[in-house]
Amino acid sequence: MVDNALFPAHRTLRRLLAVGLLVWGVVFAAWAQKDAQLFPEKPEPAVYVHDYSGWLTPDEKTRLEQKLVRYFDTTSTQIVVMIRPDIGDYDKASYAFELGNRWGIGRKSKDNGVVMLIKSEPPDRGIFIATGYGVEGALPDILAGRIVRDVMAPYFRQQDYYRGIDAGTTAIIEALSGEFTADGPEAGEKFPAWV
Repeated sequence: MVDNALFPAHRTLRRLLAVGLLVWGVVFAAWAQKDAQLFPEKPEPAVYVHDYSGWLTPDEKTRLEQKLVRYFDTTSTQIVVMIRPDIGDYDKASYAFELGNRWGIGRKSKDNGVVMLIKSEPPDRGIFIATGYGVEGALPDILAGRIVRDVMAPYFRQQDYYRGIDAGTTAIIEALSGEFTADGPEAGEKFPAWV
């Protein structure tokens, strides 16, 4: 056994190591807590409408939920609506795809999930529709962008969020059924502030 009085550097080194581990533990715990706040646990049974911004009335949330449950029951495709005031350091696309991956939205074998992310507060407020590989043929990014710009944003500019989300989910369902057609913006039209 080594006498610490003869080797004071060992004692100092152990103290530095202990302090370093403590600091790392505190930083990791803070990061994990923030991550858990940004990505809530996956609800079981599945819930399709998550309103952390308080935009929807209970009745509106129930109507959207029932619509999305009916769609899942008939197609196995999950559409999840996430309304959040904050997504941390994530951009909208990264957050939406990460949520889809963490929650396993859609059937694993079909990768047929859709996440409609609505970031409700500045900076970078807006809407992003993320699709799994199994549905991106019917709902490519360009069509998802048109749904945001041409279908949802006009309602959002009027602060009619429920109608915008309802119309957006209907357009997604139509696109996945091959029924949605979105004309591009008219000549001279500007992109809305919500995009």
